[in-house]
Amino acid sequence: MRPLTWPSSATGRASTIYKKARRGARKNLTGIDSPYEPPERAEIRINTTAMAPEDAAHVILAHLRGTGNHDLPRPAEKSPYGAPTQC
Repeated sequence: MRPLTWPSSATGRASTIYKKARRGARKNLTGIDSPYEPPERAEIRINTTAMAPEDAAHVILAHLRGTGNHDLPRPAEKSPYGAPTQC
């Protein structure tokens, strides 16, 4: 299974947003000055304590592909070991 990575530019933007929120320059950021509010009717639930992050990501991608509401590439053919060779 190919490891999933987050684009470094997105990580940099997120850390900048959180730095601003900690300084008080940005308001209503979940985890800083606004509480997390779980959705009333979630489309998908992932128990991240019961699976590896990579497996959780694959479950999410499979869900998105199943809904058709995405712009994701199709998964590669399965390897002889049963796991996809890429996401």
